Amino acid sequence: MEGKRLAVLLFGGHGRFGLIFQAAASKHGWSVTAPPSNRVNFRDPTGLSHYLTKWMLRHQDGVVINAAAISSIDHCERDRWSCTIINYQAAIIIADFCRLARMSNFFISTDAVFSGRVANQWYRHAPADDPYREDRNLDMRAINEYGRTKARAEREMLLFDHTTTIIRPMWLFGQGSNFITDVLARAERGVPILGLTDYIGIPTYLPDLAAAMISLIEQPRQQKIYHLVSAGDPISRYDLARLVLAMDNHQGRVVATTQDELVGKHWAVRRPINSSLNNLGGPPLRPWCEALAEYLATVHSIPQTIPV
Repeated sequence: MEGKRLAVLLFGGHGRFGLIFQAAASKHGWSVTAPPSNRVNFRDPTGLSHYLTKWMLRHQDGVVINAAAISSIDHCERDRWSCTIINYQAAIIIADFCRLARMSNFFISTDAVFSGRVANQWYRHAPADDPYREDRNLDMRAINEYGRTKARAEREMLLFDHTTTIIRPMWLFGQGSNFITDVLARAERGVPILGLTDYIGIPTYLPDLAAAMISLIEQPRQQKIYHLVSAGDPISRYDLARLVLAMDNHQGRVVATTQDELVGKHWAVRRPINSSLNNLGGPPLRPWCEALAEYLATVHSIPQTIPV
């Protein structure tokens, strides 16, 4: 695919990852079609199928990326029907069309397919001679509806041929509202910052993820699942909040708390305690501390209303 003006169909192109990927792909010389949700309704399987058919007939050497999802964990818990339709059913329709058309499909999944209950466990890929072993032997037992729908889609896609590639990132920042902007906004307003000591992961910078995706698309792929996360050690939300304030020279009060204190008050359901992913199989991403420093240097405006 290298050197060609590749045609890319990007679902979820107006979300955080989608906007950054579009900019990076355009600079790379690719042609990206990113239909808005009011044009392609994932709740309408017939309409989605018609759109896929038309696009694939026009771009027979194209690539599909499905980054569309209800990614709010609490929203998914409260509206399980919509979560299943969008995160699972539509994802399978897209993957099946790509299978029939022999077209590459990239499904953006999540670390939330794991429970995170294994203390200090990094979810790694198995040896190259058994690339799917992790999904048989590791802890792929999601603890919330968001993770369950993504895991269900993954399992079904693994039964397909090699047209679909599953991408698992985690803790994304770099576009729109995210935990980093939440911390800065609360510090600016003098509001206490709730820092979870039992929510541990790897912050991943969206521009780095987009660059890694472009590199992966251009290369021959040897496996069906890739973890694309920043380099560096896992960190709790509590320690990350304190680090952000220190790096940005902000004054703020970080209050240590646990998920038990938030569920039922601010959250509908728990998150994995530690589902940190090791970036194996895909292009390397730089350390998240380095990316965080770059991001903080570019943050000029702080959202005024951000959820816990």
